[in-house]
Amino acid sequence: YQLIDPPPADGVPGIADKLYDDCTFEGVVAQAVALVQSQQRALFEACLPAIQGNHALALFLMQHVVHDLLSSNTPLKDLGNLSASLASLLDSSKHETAQAVFSLVDDMIQRRENAQGDIQVSRTVDTKTRDKLISRIDHLRKPISNRAIVGAAMRCGAHARALRFLEEAIIDETLAKGISPFDCPSVGEEDCLLLQSVYRDLDEADGVLGALRIGPSTATMRTLQLEQASRWQDAQACYEEQLAAGSSEHLGRRAVICGLVRCSQNMRRFESSLRLVHGMAEEDGIGTGLRPFAVEAAWQLSSWDRLEQALGMPACDSE
Repeated sequence: YQLIDPPPADGVPGIADKLYDDCTFEGVVAQAVALVQSQQRALFEACLPAIQGNHALALFLMQHVVHDLLSSNTPLKDLGNLSASLASLLDSSKHETAQAVFSLVDDMIQRRENAQGDIQVSRTVDTKTRDKLISRIDHLRKPISNRAIVGAAMRCGAHARALRFLEEAIIDETLAKGISPFDCPSVGEEDCLLLQSVYRDLDEADGVLGALRIGPSTATMRTLQLEQASRWQDAQACYEEQLAAGSSEHLGRRAVICGLVRCSQNMRRFESSLRLVHGMAEEDGIGTGLRPFAVEAAWQLSSWDRLEQALGMPACDSE
């Protein structure tokens, strides 16, 4: 408490106002402290200089500030602005920044569950207090959508968290349409592919197959199901059908070519796959995704000249 300066006079900006910056987590913490109306604000402001470069302390302080804001009469408009700043941090290139927002979301979810689970309410005033708290939590949580958390979690490699919030997003969106997501589960192709990707990263083979089975009846879904069942010849036929039909999207065409090569190699047809790779290597944007297949085929064939040639192919961004 010896670090606490006297409160600034009316109209004079305090330290929280000076440190405000919605582009960094520490700046958003300062934004939140500036909204505090209780006597705790002086203590929170005294801690602000110490959070610079100390992410753990910044998160610890933010959790206490959010608790104070939820329990006070801070205007909902100010809470909405704070929430928008937190949501924007999910796009940060720094993983620890997004993870700090994840921790705050977990804390809000836990507070809401605790409030809803409190059945020992015997007075009307207690009911109003609980409803007010839940309403304020929902208002603070609203801009931080489940979809935004999924995108940030995928970028951070937090696949379990991405799966949790993706499932919640799908359920909420389905219920909003007046449809039960459990009676007849069905998701769009984009969500299906995302679910499959998450389950694959989590090494959950059953989850990958389940995600494919609740997807739409499209050529892409049918092909992926055949691959998952190791029916490589049938999958190759589906890829050839898609290639013959033509793809309007270049990235889609590259995925089809990679699928053809993958099927050939899983059937141990390395010579055929290598010829296909060399045939497509000159096509702009296609060859960059075929380098791993060319290297594998040349290695299996013990063709060292072609292996050296494959290693000289341009690599894709993920390699």
